[in-house]
Amino acid sequence: MQTRIIATLTASLLLGVGCSHAKPKSEPGLRTARATANGERPQHAETAHAQTEDDQPSSAGSRSIYFALDSALIAYGAQPVLQEVRSQEKASGRALRVEGNCDERGTTEYNLALGDQRARAAAKYLEAMGVPKDKLEVVTYGSERPKNPGHNEEAWANNRRADFVWR
Repeated sequence: MQTRIIATLTASLLLGVGCSHAKPKSEPGLRTARATANGERPQHAETAHAQTEDDQPSSAGSRSIYFALDSALIAYGAQPVLQEVRSQEKASGRALRVEGNCDERGTTEYNLALGDQRARAAAKYLEAMGVPKDKLEVVTYGSERPKNPGHNEEAWANNRRADFVWR
């Protein structure tokens, strides 16, 4: 029963959460949603980062998942990180802050809204996995806290993320 609920919520998040001021030419989020709904691993560049990055907790105990350009869709490669975050929450009982972030492109208002959508999508996914809502705090930083200060595709991919920080 819990697996069915998680699968249903995952599908609805993948198909229903997202915001775009301008459609990317290749629509990576749409392909991610279709591939994930069909049980396949998406194979385009926007999600390859999420699938292959070895994102170890920092000294502050945080974790990150990554998003495609102009998207708040949970990528297939983010699921193991979310499962690990759920396991850590269950073992520690500590509350968790989900921080939404964007790359530097876009207006301040757009980036704050998209960062909020990313954080909320990740929080909803964790709720579906059994994390109590009262243990989750959602914050958006827009483009104010870049992980990578560069001004190229690699840096932007590192900055399109949601961070999980233990409180």
